[in-house]
This record gives sequence, C-alpha cells and structure tokens, in this order.
Amino acid sequence: MEPWFEDVPIDSLSPTEDLATKDPREVADMAEMMRLSEGWPEGMPEISVLYNGGGEYLIVDGHHRWLAAQAAGLDYLPAKVYPEDWNDLFDYSKEYDFRQK
Repeated sequence: MEPWFEDVPIDSLSPTEDLATKDPREVADMAEMMRLSEGWPEGMPEISVLYNGGGEYLIVDGHHRWLAAQAAGLDYLPAKVYPEDWNDLFDYSKEYDFRQK
C-alpha cells in the first residue's frame, strides 16, 4: 500500500522522540504562526506519520509542528500517512527523508 494524505486528529498522534530535547522557542514561534494563520500556515510541510492500526499514528517527522499545533489549539494536522507495512522504513527514519517522497 502506498502512503496517502489526510488530516489526522491531534489526539491520535504519539511521539517517537524525546520531547524534552525540543526547542521551546521554536515551538512557540510555530504556534504563533498557526494562531495568526487560524490553522495550518500555507507552505508549512505536513507531518509524516506511520499508521499503527486502530486509529493510532506514530510521528516520524514533525514533532515541533505537532507540539506547536497543540499549543495553538488545533484539532487536526495535515499528514502524509505511511501504512503499517512501511514499518521497516520507520526503523531507519533518521536516515530516510520522508519529506522528499
């Protein structure tokens, strides 16, 4: 199955990185852009997620944007969704640039 795009509910997303390492200033700046745009700013790339079945998604790329969207009060995020059978790529996500695919 190939990846697809969809608006994913924020509460169905789970992080895969240590959020304590995220720059709070960068998150605050993104959240302000989202508030001013009244949603997802035009030109901001969607996040990349791995569908984990049962309506749950693992964030592969986009942790700052996810945190910013939470701070801005958004309910959904635009995402490129990779199906569960792409899990091998998730294991190599640090080497694979999902935004280019």
